[in-house]
Amino acid sequence: MIWIFDLDQTVIDSSHRAIDGVTPSAFLRDWKSHSREQILADALLPLGKFMKHLIAKNEFVMICTARNMSGADFELLDNLGINCKVIISRGANDNRQDADYKLARISQFIKANGYEKRDIVLFDDKQEIREVVSTLPNVNCFDPRSYNGGGAYVH
Repeated sequence: MIWIFDLDQTVIDSSHRAIDGVTPSAFLRDWKSHSREQILADALLPLGKFMKHLIAKNEFVMICTARNMSGADFELLDNLGINCKVIISRGANDNRQDADYKLARISQFIKANGYEKRDIVLFDDKQEIREVVSTLPNVNCFDPRSYNGGGAYVH
């Protein structure tokens, strides 16, 4: 089994940094402008505890995030005790829509590693991502909200 987790609003509460009601490109521009202090103020959600449990049990756990990972993002993961060895993150010049980006990157990862026959679970808060990624063979996608007990979701 391969477990794939999104970060924002899935295992990490970053709702204090999110803005609503803007175009996806404006949202992405704003997201990339956040300071180290803003990023380090993010908090662990309940599903993040489950993720850490799986990592401790040596399960195959990876992150697939639309974040452009900075030093502060890695520091945050360290501070939260998330020691994930495989992290797929957005390149600095990658401006694709999140669903297109994640479908392409997850598909590429599966094919490159010969995991087409492995059972894969993805947790992601965005419905459009779950819909497109679930079209991949053996991939089951789940909404983290029921695991996290609701919470603030901005999209």
